[in-house]
Amino acid sequence: MLKILKFIILAPVFVVLVDFAVSNRGAVELTLWPLEYKAETPLYVLMIGIFIVSVIVCALISLFSTVSLKKEKKRLEKELAKEKEETKLLRERIENLKQKV
Repeated sequence: MLKILKFIILAPVFVVLVDFAVSNRGAVELTLWPLEYKAETPLYVLMIGIFIVSVIVCALISLFSTVSLKKEKKRLEKELAKEKEETKLLRERIENLKQKV
């Protein structure tokens, strides 16, 4: 199901990128402000490059977020196991007290 959804989302994006690349072949000049670096590249190369970089940045942000959530999940699972053990001991203690009475 997830693969189908991913395809449904990515197919139109791919079509738009190909259309953009075919429509915008003109060259643009890139300059890096504090330096005297200048480069000339087709507009579609620049836009596709920006798109790829933004996807990578978003993936890294998502990765770091997932790692922190996994750590939190592990901590909560340990805490839950400890609480279950404590509950078990308290129930045994209650049963022992009931048997004494």
